[in-house]
Amino acid sequence: MYGRAADKLRALLDVGEAFTRLGAYTAAEDAFAVVLARKPSLQQRTAAMEQMLELSALMDNRVAFEHWSRELRAADDQLPMVARVDFELALGNGYRHFGQPGKAKRHLQSALRLAEENGLNQLLFKAEELLKELNHTPEEARPTAAEASSREWDAHVSAVAGKVHALRCA
Repeated sequence: MYGRAADKLRALLDVGEAFTRLGAYTAAEDAFAVVLARKPSLQQRTAAMEQMLELSALMDNRVAFEHWSRELRAADDQLPMVARVDFELALGNGYRHFGQPGKAKRHLQSALRLAEENGLNQLLFKAEELLKELNHTPEEARPTAAEASSREWDAHVSAVAGKVHALRCA
């Protein structure tokens, strides 16, 4: 269906993002790991690492969160501004998830500042929304990884998840 390798990797990124929205975190992790193992472009690599960072927070994996944070920081000078803002948003959201509101606020404010300075309005609104949530959401209201991943999914999603896992293990 997709002839070029770059198109296949873009499709896998999309599949991983869909799995994340569905709460199928392990399947999403498989998709992003395949992208990272297949010589992606800088943009694709950055997107996959940012997704892995977010997933690690959703899965309550602090070690992986710090790993992906270091990986992205190492590439920070190569990242386009949109990716830098996304990174700051992911860090802020992750630290919020791990119950570190001070760190979360610093990163979300940094994302807000960068988005405003560079006219990235969609990311600006997202940063404002996350800061508002940080200031008004009680800790116990946060969804846990167990709640999100216990959702039922239909047979088709499960079949795709199995195929992506097999691709990762190949």
